[in-house]
Amino acid sequence: MRLIIVAATGGIGRHLLRQAIEAGHDVTAIARSPEKITDPVRTVFADLANPDVTELAEAVKGSDAVLPASAPGRISRPAWPGVARKLSSKRRRSQRYGV
Repeated sequence: MRLIIVAATGGIGRHLLRQAIEAGHDVTAIARSPEKITDPVRTVFADLANPDVTELAEAVKGSDAVLPASAPGRISRPAWPGVARKLSSKRRRSQRYGV
């Protein structure tokens, strides 16, 4: 599976990342400090307190699952609806054209 782990360098995120890699998943790790990730995975920078919605939407595009591992209150609440709208719109277009 293609998994996205959000807050991959935090306490929960590190465990999810390790388990996903060990299980053989294709992993993208989203983190505020991606340089802390030494595993052979794709990394994406994101400051969840002030995220770039377009960048997050692009990072999760095509994934099978998004696993948010951040502490409550750390993710900007307005960010995720924007990401969801962008993904939903892209999904409808791709379904319409059989992609």
